[in-house]
Amino acid sequence: MGSAHPTVSSVATRFVKTPVKVYAVYAHDVDAPDGEDPVSWMLLTSEAVDSSEQAKTILRWYTYRWRVEDYHQVLKSGCQAERYRLAAGGMKTLLGFLTVIAVDLLCLTYLHRTQPELPAEQVLSEVQLAVLIAKARSLNGGVGGGDYCPIRGIFRTSA
Repeated sequence: MGSAHPTVSSVATRFVKTPVKVYAVYAHDVDAPDGEDPVSWMLLTSEAVDSSEQAKTILRWYTYRWRVEDYHQVLKSGCQAERYRLAAGGMKTLLGFLTVIAVDLLCLTYLHRTQPELPAEQVLSEVQLAVLIAKARSLNGGVGGGDYCPIRGIFRTSA
C-alpha cells in the first residue's frame, strides 16, 4: 500500500471544491481454471484503504454490485417499472411499492435457486399464497393440486 493518494475531479467536486482521495485496490485471480488466463483488475474507491483487511472489504463490497444489478433487472423487467408514465409525485409513490415488490421477487428467485422444495408458506403470507394458488387453478382450467405449494411451484404459477 503506497502512501501517495491521487485525487480526482468529479462533477460533485465542481460544487464542493474539495479534492477526493482515491485509493486503488488491485485484485488478481490466483486460481484461474485450467486453460484460462487469470483475471486482474483495479478498483478505485474513495474509502480509505491502508491495510489488506480494508482492501478485502472493498473487494467484498464490489461483489455486491451483482446483487444490485439483479435488483435493477427485476425492477425493470419483473415489475416493468419503465412502462409507467406518471408525473413525478405519482411515480415516486409507485416506485415505493415496486421497490418492495422487486426485493421480494429477488428473494424468491434466490430461494427458488437454493431451496426449491421449501414450502411457500414459510416465505409468503396467506393472502399471497391464496392469490398464487387461485392463479394456478385458473391457468389449469380450475384444476389444481391441494393447497401445498413449494417455492419451485411459485415460478411455474407466476409464469
